[in-house]
Amino acid sequence: MAGNLNEWCIDNNSENYGWDFYRNNPVHLSREIDPHIVKGGSGLHDEDCLRCASRDYYSPEMRDNIVGIRCVLNKDDGGHVE
Repeated sequence: MAGNLNEWCIDNNSENYGWDFYRNNPVHLSREIDPHIVKGGSGLHDEDCLRCASRDYYSPEMRDNIVGIRCVLNKDDGGHVE
């Protein structure tokens, strides 16, 4: 999960997560143009950022060779892609 690149996530950054009463890794969706969360780490990072739990955010217009996506199949759907 860590080592090759930061994973671009669907959720947007929130300056304050006080609204998350359960502290259950919330998904915060605002606008596509708002900064998105990136998780994980690239081999170009130091040991503090090179962890699965590492969390940062990037503006959608920013391009970087250490940020990418991870393809995921929903196990509940039987792994079928439509």
